[in-house]
Amino acid sequence: MNKLIVMFFIIFTVAVNFDSLAQKSKMEKRKEMKAKGQEFKDKLKLTDDQMVKLKEIRKRSREEVKAKLAANPNATKEEKRKMMRSSIEAADIEIMAILTPEQQVIYREEKEKRKQERIEKMKQNKANKKANPEQDKELEDAIMEGL
Repeated sequence: MNKLIVMFFIIFTVAVNFDSLAQKSKMEKRKEMKAKGQEFKDKLKLTDDQMVKLKEIRKRSREEVKAKLAANPNATKEEKRKMMRSSIEAADIEIMAILTPEQQVIYREEKEKRKQERIEKMKQNKANKKANPEQDKELEDAIMEGL
């Protein structure tokens, strides 16, 4: 009975910690996204009018993507990517139209920079996923030893 209580306590503790880490991570991501948005606005030296238009374009683009995905629930991963890409490309055309030539240059540079950051992050995530099976096995072994 004591082993069962110990196992339950360990599982409960792990679950609570994972949940709190996920919540912190979401809050941190939101703060990070907001900071990047402000940095983006500052780099491009966007006017208030441009910022309003930019937000409208992005909001409409997100809604289009959600609608496309909802209308095609059985779409493959590649089909979903194509849907998202087409909406992003259409939004980019609209965004470029509201920017000055100087801002367009900065916009392209920032877009490329963020693309490279995403690629690096994906590489890092893949490396972490390869490392995690061992950690998961260690956690499982520790729980089983408690029995």
